[in-house]
Amino acid sequence: MRRLGALLMILGANLAIGSVAAAFYLASFGCAMGAADGTCDQGAMGLFIDLMSSSDGVVFWVVIIVGLLIFWKGKRMREHA
Repeated sequence: MRRLGALLMILGANLAIGSVAAAFYLASFGCAMGAADGTCDQGAMGLFIDLMSSSDGVVFWVVIIVGLLIFWKGKRMREHA
């Protein structure tokens, strides 16, 4: 069970960090496409914060929470094995 717990911890961390990275990439891409027109006044970080606080960011938040729950479950499995 310790190996399964370790795999779950790795999977959960990858999901949570990957979701944040994907959201930041999406915001950066939107800023880069807007910069061609000269419309990216906020910068990528501002767009990232707007994305994560909008209704579109709910998907990223759900994946982050699921990743953290999987990580937590793996940590508990390793402690109890």
